[in-house]
Amino acid sequence: SDAGFAQVAGVELTLLDCARYLRKATGIHGVAQIAKDIGAKADPRKLAKAAAAYESATVRRLGYLLELVGHTRQAKVLVSFAQHAKTSVPLDPSVKPLLAPFME
Repeated sequence: SDAGFAQVAGVELTLLDCARYLRKATGIHGVAQIAKDIGAKADPRKLAKAAAAYESATVRRLGYLLELVGHTRQAKVLVSFAQHAKTSVPLDPSVKPLLAPFME
């Protein structure tokens, strides 16, 4: 630019930031649309490397959305983050838990 060099985020950081700040990115539906529109452009290796710096919930949310919109290559590199999570809350309410909650 005329003012000098400007640093911009790549596709991978944009996706992760949108998943982190989903309310500012017009909610979960807006982030799903963003994932659909630019998710295929994300390099899986760069995405996995960048995801290591984000909290687990953000990475799992993005992985779910990428899988939901059909970008399975990108979603697959985020599976390991979901497998190492200490807690799990289904993002898809239609999914039934394998075990019923413990009732006293």
